[in-house]
Amino acid sequence: MENKPTSGNIVVLLVVILLQFIMAQAITLIVSLIFPTMGDYLNSQPAVFLLLLAICFFAGIFLTGWAAIRWRWLKVSPLWKSRLASTVIGVLGPLLVAYLFFRPIEAGSPFFFIAMTVGVLGFHIPTLLVRSPAAA
Repeated sequence: MENKPTSGNIVVLLVVILLQFIMAQAITLIVSLIFPTMGDYLNSQPAVFLLLLAICFFAGIFLTGWAAIRWRWLKVSPLWKSRLASTVIGVLGPLLVAYLFFRPIEAGSPFFFIAMTVGVLGFHIPTLLVRSPAAA
């Protein structure tokens, strides 16, 4: 199912990755507009805030990647369970480190970008780890 990388495939992959970052931010913006008091949780209940942020990041990254595979923009094996698990771990890992070691967490913390980056990498890692039958 997987072909050798071509310049077209690489461009599509980079566009999908950019869309995943954009959608993670867009969903966070939409949730913050629907729940305007979400910013208050940053100081009063940082664990709840980080959980909501993780859900927003995960939804933006995973759903965009899912759509790209479903609509055949990315010609890779779906591996949904692996992608789901690695995206969740990728998003929650940096946010958990931020919660445990770098309190108080401030708005615009670099850990938010790190969480999105590792989440996007987590979504695409199963593609690199799976062995094609021809390589075996």
